[in-house]
Amino acid sequence: MSLTFKDISLPYMTTEIAHTIFPNWSKLYSLDELERLFPVRDLPKKALVTRISPSPTGMMHIGGIFTALINHQLAHQTGGIFYLRIEDTDQKRVVEGAYDTIIDSLIRYGLTPDEGPVRQSDGKVTEVGVYGPYVQTERKKIYQSCVFDLIKREIAYPCFLSEEELNDIRIEQTRLKLRPGIYGTWARSRNFSLNQIKENFDAGKPMVVRLRSPGNLDNRISWNDGIRGELSMPENDLDVVLLKSDGIPTYHLAHIVDDHFMRTTDVIRADEWLPSVPLHLQLFNLMGWEPPRYAHISALQKEEGSTRRKLSKRKDPEANVDYYDREGFPQQAVFDYLLNLANSNFEDWRKDHPDVAYSEFPIELKKINKAGALTDSVKLKSISKEIIAKMGIDELYENIILWAKKYDTKLAVQLEIDPNYAKQVLNIEREGERKSKRLESFSEVRALIEPFYNDSFLKDGSLPFPKSVSREDSQMILRQFMENYDTSDTAEQFFERIKAISEELEFSPSVKDYKKNPSAYKGHVGDVAAVIRVALFGTNKSPDIYEVAKTLGWDRIQKRCMDGITALS
Repeated sequence: MSLTFKDISLPYMTTEIAHTIFPNWSKLYSLDELERLFPVRDLPKKALVTRISPSPTGMMHIGGIFTALINHQLAHQTGGIFYLRIEDTDQKRVVEGAYDTIIDSLIRYGLTPDEGPVRQSDGKVTEVGVYGPYVQTERKKIYQSCVFDLIKREIAYPCFLSEEELNDIRIEQTRLKLRPGIYGTWARSRNFSLNQIKENFDAGKPMVVRLRSPGNLDNRISWNDGIRGELSMPENDLDVVLLKSDGIPTYHLAHIVDDHFMRTTDVIRADEWLPSVPLHLQLFNLMGWEPPRYAHISALQKEEGSTRRKLSKRKDPEANVDYYDREGFPQQAVFDYLLNLANSNFEDWRKDHPDVAYSEFPIELKKINKAGALTDSVKLKSISKEIIAKMGIDELYENIILWAKKYDTKLAVQLEIDPNYAKQVLNIEREGERKSKRLESFSEVRALIEPFYNDSFLKDGSLPFPKSVSREDSQMILRQFMENYDTSDTAEQFFERIKAISEELEFSPSVKDYKKNPSAYKGHVGDVAAVIRVALFGTNKSPDIYEVAKTLGWDRIQKRCMDGITALS
C-alpha cells in the first residue's frame, strides 16, 4: 500500500527542538536500532501474525474473546503467530486486577498466546517472546524514540495549549458549527518559533506532542478491509496528540509503532476503530513503514423486541466472559458457539466433522457478518447440550467437580462423598435406546441430582401423588413394590412386575385396555407407576423410573417407600 502526501518543509523544526523536548535524547533508540532489535519474523510466506490487544479497564467482554478466537484461528491455520499485547496507555481507566482478568480469560478459553504475558504453571505471569515488552507502558522508550524522529523530521511538534484553551476552542467550534479538533488556524502551537518553544518548555508549561498532519479533507484514501471490502474515507487533517504530557503515547501512535516492530501482518479488531484508519495509514506512511492489513469486526448484537442492539456489558450478563464459566458451559461449547457466530458455514462443518477439534475449522474473514453477528442463547444451550451428551461419564464427572469447586462448593462435596453413586446418578439416560440430552450446563446439575440425594422430601404432605388413586391403594402399591422389587431385574422384568402389581390391585396392566372399558378398573398401569415415581423421586416427572430405582439402590428404595406410606397415612 502506498500513500502520497504533500512534502513538509518547515525550517524551524530542527534537531535542536527535538533535543529540547527530549533532554535524554542520547539514550533513545534510532529507528535503525529498533529495526535491528525487532527484525522481520522468519515465517512461511503466507503466515499471519495477529494479536489481541485489550485494555485493562475491567471485565473481559465476550466480544474480546470472539475477536481473539478469530485472530488465534487465522494465525495458527497459516502457521503464524498469535500474540497478546496489553494496551494500557490510558492509565486513568486501568482497573486493578484487569491484567489478570485478560490473561486468565484467554487461558480459560484455550487462547493462550504464542507471545506476550502468559501465566506459567507456578501461577506467575512472565513474558514469552522476543518482540516485547508486550505491555505498552513498559515501551515508553520505544515510543519516545519514534516521536523524537518525527520531530526531527518536522512531522510532529510540541503543543502548549492548556486545558482551558482547548475548552475555549471546543466552545468556539461548536458555536461556529465547525468540526471539533486541532487543525488549521486552531493549531496555535504549530508554527511556534524555536524561541517560543524553548520559552514555554523552560517555563514548565504542560506540553504534548502533536502530529503535523499533511492531510486534506478534500482528498480521499482508499484501502481494502478484510471483512468489508474496498473502503474510502477523507484523509486525516487533524493534528492529533501523539505523546501525552506524561510521556506516554496515545493509542494512535502506540499501536502503529507496536504493530510495526512486533511485525503484525493483520490487524483484526473492533469496528469502533474504523473511522481512525485514515489516520493510522497516514502515520504508517509518515513513518515510512508498510501498514498491516486491516479487518474490522462489528460488535456482537442482541435481539430486543423487533430491533437489534449491541451486546452491552452494562445490560447483558452474557457480555461478560465470566458468565459462560459461571453458568457452566463447557469450553468447547463456547468455542463452537462463537465460531458459529463468526462463520455461518461452521454449523455444516461441525455436522460433517463431529469429533474434530474446533481448531481445525478453516475460518474466513470474508464470511464474517459485516452488520454484526446476532447472539443466540438458545443456540448456545443447544450446542452445549450436544457437547455434554458426548462426554464419557468420567469426563463429565471431572468437569462438574472442577466447575462446582469454583461456584458451588457444597455440590462438589456432595458429589465427592461417593463418586460411584454420583456417576450413576449423572449417567441416567445417557446411554442405550432411551438416551436423552437433559443437561445444558453444569449449573443445572444441582437441580438435576437433588432428588437422588434428598431423602426427606416425602415428609411434605403436598407431594403430587395421583389424585385418581386412593391413599389406601397408593399405600398398597408401595408395599407391593417393596415386596416384589428385585435389584437384578432387567428393565423389561421391572415393568412386568409393575403390571403384575396393577393387575393384583385391580388396575389395568394396559392403558389401551383401560380406555376401552374404564369402569372395569380402578385405573391403569400408568397410575401405579406414577405412585412409585412420586415416592422414589418426589415429583410426577422423572427420568426412566427403572433407571431411577436401579441408581437409588435397595436401601434408599425401601426408605422412600416407607416414608411415602407414612405421608399417605
